[in-house]
Amino acid sequence: MNVANSRARASAWALGIFATLLPAMSIAQTPHLIPTPNSVKSLGGSFHLTRNSAIISDEKSAGTAAQAREVLGLATGFDLASDNSGSRIRFDLDSSLSGLGDEGYRLSMTEDEVTIVSAGEPGLFYGLQTLRQLLPSDIYNDGPVRREEWSAPCVEVEDRPRFGWRGAMMDSARHFMPKEFVLKFLDLLAMHKMNRFHWHLTEDQGWRIEIKKYPKLTEVGAWREETLIGRQQAMTRAQWTFDGIRHGGFYSQEDVREIVAYAAERHITVIPEIEMPGHCQAA
Repeated sequence: MNVANSRARASAWALGIFATLLPAMSIAQTPHLIPTPNSVKSLGGSFHLTRNSAIISDEKSAGTAAQAREVLGLATGFDLASDNSGSRIRFDLDSSLSGLGDEGYRLSMTEDEVTIVSAGEPGLFYGLQTLRQLLPSDIYNDGPVRREEWSAPCVEVEDRPRFGWRGAMMDSARHFMPKEFVLKFLDLLAMHKMNRFHWHLTEDQGWRIEIKKYPKLTEVGAWREETLIGRQQAMTRAQWTFDGIRHGGFYSQEDVREIVAYAAERHITVIPEIEMPGHCQAA
């Protein structure tokens, strides 16, 4: 009986391993997109983005088209003007796709044209993120890459988010992150189609947001003389170990406005967190 049970367990284990390999085998034959879309269909062939390619749109989609020219132009060095005569990338708003919601989209890529359609501007933006993932990874460079042609596999993609709230938290209070770091973080959220930025701005360890009526919150509260090393395991402060390095910083109101606007362009809502009455020793 014990031998039979052992064989049954071994067989179940082997079948489990085989089952986990099957999705990997099928995924390997399709483009790797994060997050995985609801539907991806390979059409065969490749789309080629060149300096003669054009980005076009209907009037309502002009904002997303402008974003596409900017982000794709950084790495390619192409102007991608709407009157170019080569392959085309087209953005269209279509109310008939309302079943996918404002954040859903359809992307169809043939050898001559990429069409991204959505009922809402967020969906067009997320379609652009999928297009970037289909292109060579150099497309994420901040400066021109020497390449005359950028290829992507011809596919049909249909996608909509499973969750309405998709976010990540940055703890700028315990350790200050410069504005440039925050902007880069927002780029990463957008790349992964996240739509909420939870910004932790106050803690015992630092107050990070400028309040002009109360200047000492940042003059004093945004700085600490040293930082605890490791965990606070001992019972008394005399037994704690510190690094002896002054640390701090804060975001001006102008910084915050810039960050909020930058997030909005990427369809990200900023959720600021200012804690009271607990976790507020900095104040």
